[in-house]
Amino acid sequence: WVAADRRCDHNAAGSGPPASRRQRMGRTDHGHTRDDAPHLDAGKMADACVALADRIAVMRAGRLEQIGSYQALHDNPVNLFVASFIGLHPINLFEGHAGEHQWLGPCFSGLPLRGDLPSDMRVTLGLRPAHIRLAAASTPGAVAAQVETTTPFFAERHLMLEVIAGETRFSFATPIDSGIRPGDTVHCAAESAGALFFDSGSGQRIG
Repeated sequence: WVAADRRCDHNAAGSGPPASRRQRMGRTDHGHTRDDAPHLDAGKMADACVALADRIAVMRAGRLEQIGSYQALHDNPVNLFVASFIGLHPINLFEGHAGEHQWLGPCFSGLPLRGDLPSDMRVTLGLRPAHIRLAAASTPGAVAAQVETTTPFFAERHLMLEVIAGETRFSFATPIDSGIRPGDTVHCAAESAGALFFDSGSGQRIG
C-alpha cells in the first residue's frame, strides 16, 4: 500500500499535530510497503499511514484496489480486501445469503438488503465492532452470545468483547465500566446503518 502525504522525518514526527507539521513541510509523495518495515503488521502500518497521509492507496498483488481518505476507506470500502485491511479493530464478517429485501444468516439475520439480488446469492455481511451494541433480549434481531474474552481500551474508554454465538465468533465494544466478564451471556444488536454487504464470491461491495 502507498500513502500520499507531506514528507515527515523522524525528528519532525514528534513535534506538533499532524496538520501543522504538514503545513511546515513541502508537498511530496511518500510511500510505504510491507518491504519497508517487515516487522510491522498490516494494522500497525495502516495506523502509521493514517498518522501521516492525506490519502491512502490500498494495493493487492501490485494492483490498486482503492484510494481515498482513511474515513472514506473505512466507511465505504469497495471490497472485502479493503474492508479487512482498514480499521483499528478487525471487521466482523458473517456468511449468509440474500433473502427478500433482507440478509439472512446465523447472526443479525433480517438486516435490510437491496431487493434485486437472487435469493440464493451468497452474501457476506461486514460489521465493524462499533456497529454492534448491547441490547435487551426482547430487541428484534438481538443475538445471544457468550463472552470469551474482554480487553480494556482505557484511552477510548471502552471494553472490547470477544463473543461466540453458536459457532460464530465476533467482537464489539461496550463502555469500559459495563462490568461484563468472560463467561457472561450478553445480548447484542447490529446497527443497520453500519452494515456492509459483499458478494461472497468476488468480494466486491454490493450494499
